[in-house]
Amino acid sequence: ASTVYASAEIAMALAALRSRFDLTLPITRTTGFLESRRLANGSFGAAFETAFAIDALLALRAPRAGLANSVQALRTQQLPNGSFGDDA
Repeated sequence: ASTVYASAEIAMALAALRSRFDLTLPITRTTGFLESRRLANGSFGAAFETAFAIDALLALRAPRAGLANSVQALRTQQLPNGSFGDDA
């Protein structure tokens, strides 16, 4: 199982609950973990992992400028027919 995917899903839950609980430390740790999993090309691995990581980092209020290379990496994984590996 992908640790990026699992952490991104958990990040989304943390983001949704941040106004009800003090989640500063878990959010900081999750943000740091996800950012540490970014590859040199800006992706987080497969297209679905990159998409989930971008979505999670945005929900955690990571700086958008820091995600530009990840968005570009995701764009390069899209096929001419609009899919990502003919599976999405």
